[in-house]
Amino acid sequence: MALVTHARVMVHDVDECAFMAGTADLETYRHAGIRAVQTTPLVSRNGKLVGMLSTHWSRPCTPSERELRLLDVIARQAADVIERRRTEEALRESERRERERATLLLTIMNTSPAPIWVALDRECREIVGNPAGDELLRAPMGANVCQTAASGSRYGYRVFRHGEEVPAEWLPMQRAARDGVTVYDDDMEVVRADGSRCWLLMHASPLWEDGQVRGAVAVAVDITARRESERALREADRRKDEFLATLAHELRNPLAPIRNAVEILRRGKDDERLVETARGTIERQVRHMVRLVDDLLDVS
Repeated sequence: MALVTHARVMVHDVDECAFMAGTADLETYRHAGIRAVQTTPLVSRNGKLVGMLSTHWSRPCTPSERELRLLDVIARQAADVIERRRTEEALRESERRERERATLLLTIMNTSPAPIWVALDRECREIVGNPAGDELLRAPMGANVCQTAASGSRYGYRVFRHGEEVPAEWLPMQRAARDGVTVYDDDMEVVRADGSRCWLLMHASPLWEDGQVRGAVAVAVDITARRESERALREADRRKDEFLATLAHELRNPLAPIRNAVEILRRGKDDERLVETARGTIERQVRHMVRLVDDLLDVS
């Protein structure tokens, strides 16, 4: 009954209690030699029922006010102890789950082939990467690769976008942490400390905790091979254009001698010597044009 009413229930004599008459509890109490019982609910500080405190007597009993107040004190202390223990257990369980999640995330980061970086402060003063990220930047394992860190602790690399160097505060992770927004597909060129270059497509998102930004995480795709292929294609197109321009000029050169030879044939068709000279000129220029056309076909 105390469980239902959340109030103390006092039975001075179980044999005289109307709500216990004919119940299994009454038979149990009689068998155990219990004649009186009281049950006080244990209520936490926030009003939640956490247990019951029961006292039994071997004879009919009516506790004094002092005894009841003592029971209230004991109940209060017992409720506090139970609540504290439950809170501690919940905290330990929460910490265990957090450790498991942290271990899982660390495992994912360390085994991921994609470069990943994490900052655990909104100013991004310290950014650490997984092995793929350190390898991409050619940084020592676990190095702080933040560009907004103190000047003495920065790892030396530079970032460019469309040929212009990007200020540190406008890098993807700094933008995500500062503005609380996700930065999608940021295309950047990175000049490493050793002077080598790579091109990245980066995605950065803020890390939230209790409604506040606590840092940022970023993942990158190395598009260096794609960029180099695009550059090679542009260079090939440029050379092809140059070749075609040269070829067009070379193809025009034989036309003038051929035209002159045709005019000689028309006017001097009765002069065998002139005819033979014109024929030779045409044959030589045609052979030259054939070679040029063959070169063009090879290129195409």
